[in-house]
Amino acid sequence: MKIDDKDTELLLLETIGRGSFGTVWKAECVGEDRFVAVKVVEDSSGGAVKEAKMMQNLDRKFVVSVLGFGSVNKITIIAMEYFEMGSLQSVVEKQSLPLHVSVALLYHIAEGMNYLHSKKIIHRDLKPGNVLVSSLDPASPTMCKITDFGEARDIETANQTMTMTAGIGTPYYMAPEMMTSSKHYSTAVDVYSFGVMSAHVLHGKLEYEENPEIDLEFDSIYAFAMLVCKGLRPMIGSCSDDLKKIIESCWDSDPKKRPTFETIVPGIRRAMISEMTQAIAKKENCSENEEKQ
Repeated sequence: MKIDDKDTELLLLETIGRGSFGTVWKAECVGEDRFVAVKVVEDSSGGAVKEAKMMQNLDRKFVVSVLGFGSVNKITIIAMEYFEMGSLQSVVEKQSLPLHVSVALLYHIAEGMNYLHSKKIIHRDLKPGNVLVSSLDPASPTMCKITDFGEARDIETANQTMTMTAGIGTPYYMAPEMMTSSKHYSTAVDVYSFGVMSAHVLHGKLEYEENPEIDLEFDSIYAFAMLVCKGLRPMIGSCSDDLKKIIESCWDSDPKKRPTFETIVPGIRRAMISEMTQAIAKKENCSENEEKQ
């Protein structure tokens, strides 16, 4: 298939992702010293092609790059840039991240979501599994990128031609209005998801305070939705009061009271700078103590 407009032979090496959408493979570009991620999807509706075209038109600084795609017999193949570190979900599961690194990752995600919303795109399935990590160095210009636009919608087109569908997305990160209503909803659903995802990343896992009603293996999205509507939210973990306030404002039950990413970004940036400053000072103090010894 064509990758970056060049005919390229791909050698599928191993499966790195699987779901209702299809399968994602790590693949080698034969004759070249690079790997790509290849998404193989049964695409009778043409949704995967639409997703690939949408991603191709977005800024590669914030969104995973689509390098090429094609369809044969209702099977769509999408070649994308490969991330050795994998998803933010897998990174958080494998290691405990320093607070300044976690906040820096959240800042990059918030920047990406602010960009998407400026382009009138609602992601609708923002979660750690849909963020791919390229670096854990806060000084890196790009620490992570947003992926999986299979559920994304152009705001203006959606409002003109369709009703948003209830139940689209991943339950734990879904805004209450997504689980209980099929009315038109707004970019505020992504803000809610960002709040829950932030708690997950900062706490190291998605965890709720002890409550006999809570079961993380819900058989019913409706049962979980009812608890969310009653105010169920995950534990945030250790962070500054200012950052905690931002996160809590993101998951307000009233979509109209949630901030936009345009206002979230500077708040997260201030928190990031504060945490990085403290991390640097701590490192310098440790170095001074070692020298004295």
